[in-house]
This record gives sequence, structure tokens and C-alpha cells, in this order.
Amino acid sequence: MDNLKRPRRTRVMLPGLGSTFALIALAGCQSYERVPLELADHRAALDARLAATEPISDFVERLSEAGNQVPERFDPNDGLSPAEGEVLALFYNPDLRLARLDAGVALATFETAGLWEDPQFGFDGAEILSPSGPFEYGLTLSLTIPISGRLGVEKDRAG
Repeated sequence: MDNLKRPRRTRVMLPGLGSTFALIALAGCQSYERVPLELADHRAALDARLAATEPISDFVERLSEAGNQVPERFDPNDGLSPAEGEVLALFYNPDLRLARLDAGVALATFETAGLWEDPQFGFDGAEILSPSGPFEYGLTLSLTIPISGRLGVEKDRAG
């Protein structure tokens, strides 16, 4: 009895859904075609990036100040040594730059953990159009005094 009430559209829809799925799957396929490397274009792109070598030189100085091994002389015009290539890879890697920024944030959080928040000073002035006082002003000082033990928890969490 239940079979009589069920609509028969599903038999008609299944082949249509299957073929639609197959077409979508085929549309997502990609083909690969071997193409020789354009070394001259790659070199031109690298030279264009190296045109501003001053920031890279500053980066090399920061690396050496931090105690990392860097080449004694950084000159990419005479070809790249493995050490110079490593410096360029560090400089142009966006994921590594983000990791460095995250490490800097973590270090700043560690250094400021457990310190009181900065006080805030404020001034508020208003011109009032009444005979009692033509000018009204106020000075404010906002200072958070930590009494809940939050600073100790921050120190413990920071390490």
C-alpha cells in the first residue's frame, strides 16, 4: 500500500542526477602539458625582486645580529651561493614572515605579562549656552587596579 503512494519521479531523476554529477566531475578535471622552463624570464623576475636589495641587506644585518649564520658578503649579482639562497628564501617566504610576526607577538605578550595597564588621562570640554556658566570642562584619570589575581595568572600563562 505504501508503494502506491510513493511518487515515481525518483526513477526519472536518478539518471539525470547521475549524469549531472558526472559532468561536474569531468569539468573539474585538469590536463597537464609539459612546457620547458623559461630561465631568462625567471632570472628577469628575480632581478626585478632584487632591485631593492637594501631591505634584504637590512634583513641580513638583523639575522647576523640575532646570531644566525649569514654570508660574509651578500651580493646576488655574482650568482647565489647556498647561504645567499637561504637568506633570500627566508626573506621572500610569506608563511615564514607570518610565523616570525606571531613569534614577535608572543614575545611581546611574554614581556608585558603581569604588568599593570597604562593609565588613561582625558579632557572633556563643552560650551554651554546658558547664563550660569559659558564653559564647562572635566578632567579624568582612569586607572585599573588589579585585585583579582589576574596579573599572576597572566605571568603563569606566559611562561
